[in-house]
Amino acid sequence: ENQIGSDEVGKGELFFPIVVAAALVKKNNVEDLKKIGIKDSKKLSDTSIRKIYKKIEKLKIPHKFFILTVDEYNKKYERFNNINTILSELHIRVLYSLYSNFPEIKKIFVDKFTYNTYYFLEHIKKTEFKNLLKNMPEIILEEKGEEKFLSVAVASIVAKEKLLEYIKEIKKKYRIDFPKNYNDKKINEFSINFVKKHGFDEFKKNIKQNFNTFKKIKIILKNLNLII
Repeated sequence: ENQIGSDEVGKGELFFPIVVAAALVKKNNVEDLKKIGIKDSKKLSDTSIRKIYKKIEKLKIPHKFFILTVDEYNKKYERFNNINTILSELHIRVLYSLYSNFPEIKKIFVDKFTYNTYYFLEHIKKTEFKNLLKNMPEIILEEKGEEKFLSVAVASIVAKEKLLEYIKEIKKKYRIDFPKNYNDKKINEFSINFVKKHGFDEFKKNIKQNFNTFKKIKIILKNLNLII
């Protein structure tokens, strides 16, 4: 059955944005997508992601994505104080962006990130996107959706590819490698070097401030007299 699915990446990343993507998979795309090795992006290397994304584009699979920069994330978290409200807003935004071009679609799936569909809808009601729900079919949140629905798996690859592109751009912008894991020593060294080169205000735009790690880094920076 023709379906739209969405997934996100970057939620747990300290320095990188959240990217949400949605993809439309039609019956006649299924075999071609299976042939190119579509699966959950978490199970694929960065090189494989890039190769498969190019094939997705070649197949002209309709998709949309939205990047929430870290700076915008911090502003939204200050407003909502709830990651699931932020994710709900991002998913509905990108889903509607795709669905509005294909209003005949009756099935929409989201990789489950909150308790269930009810809470997803409740979160959306807190945002300016609440009215979009009236114009859409039922949205189903499914645990491990990327393993069950091809549309969600395609969306996960699109989201990861766009995140990789973003990381490449900020590396070029700041001329520094951002740490990709939670090694405290590497994160501390990176943070000190970044603040020395670009200042604390710029640093705050690139780190999720609700993470406990940010509070610990602030103490280290204060002790080094890098911030007041």
